[in-house]
Amino acid sequence: MKDKYKKRWIFAGIIWSFALTAFVFNLIKIQSYLREKEKLIAQERIKEFIRKNEPVLKNIIKERSKLYDPVISPKIGLLKVKELLKRIIEKNGLESRRIEHEEVVAGINSIDLTVICNGSVKNLIETIHDIDSNYPYLVINAVKLDLDRNKSGKFIIKLKYNFMFGSQ
Repeated sequence: MKDKYKKRWIFAGIIWSFALTAFVFNLIKIQSYLREKEKLIAQERIKEFIRKNEPVLKNIIKERSKLYDPVISPKIGLLKVKELLKRIIEKNGLESRRIEHEEVVAGINSIDLTVICNGSVKNLIETIHDIDSNYPYLVINAVKLDLDRNKSGKFIIKLKYNFMFGSQ
């Protein structure tokens, strides 16, 4: 008689263990489906955001690209910027003494420049305004003035030249 009940309890245990296994398997599957659904909803929201704000995002990308000068090589870009700065300085009535730069470091897309020039404060202001408004990839960090009584003198302009590799 005990064997009969023992077999029934073993059979009931097996059935319940299958039921419990199926229950746990279903919970795991439901959780994975919910995670996938959340990912799809997030992707749809991102696509909808991009679709609604496409003109604004294109303008932002266009404006961001102006902050970097596309160059083939940093040294070529540096030569171009030095000539550009000489032309701007001469156009605004300053006398360029020299333009110095730090070494080009691999992996860094900016170079620190130092422009040393002579002239009047008015011409210096015009030069700074010209650089700041027309060349967003040239960021003015500091200006040092050494003036005499005539309000002219020696100026040191510290710039950061931002570039990125690309075609011109």
